[in-house]
Amino acid sequence: MSYEYTLFLSEILPVKDVFLNKIRTSSVFIGECNGVFALADPQLDRSWNYDARIIEEDGNKFIIEVSATSSILYWTLKRSLEGMEYKLMDVDCEEAVSLESVFRI
Repeated sequence: MSYEYTLFLSEILPVKDVFLNKIRTSSVFIGECNGVFALADPQLDRSWNYDARIIEEDGNKFIIEVSATSSILYWTLKRSLEGMEYKLMDVDCEEAVSLESVFRI
């Protein structure tokens, strides 16, 4: 089972490129295909090939799909979003959530 969240960045460029470059160079990045970025914590046992995916949508919008939580995944996203204004929404209830609550920190 996975949980989905919508991430809105306050600006499109260059913030979007900076965010994606930080994701690509992180230690948990395992691959990218057609605007979908897969992340995996090597210390977690998983039944899926990834623990989180970042799916690029239109403009400054992303879907973050989380199938497993860990502090390293949390810190990867926290550092990738550092210095950026963003809003994170739960897809199911359309309420604002914190990065900490997404990763159970």
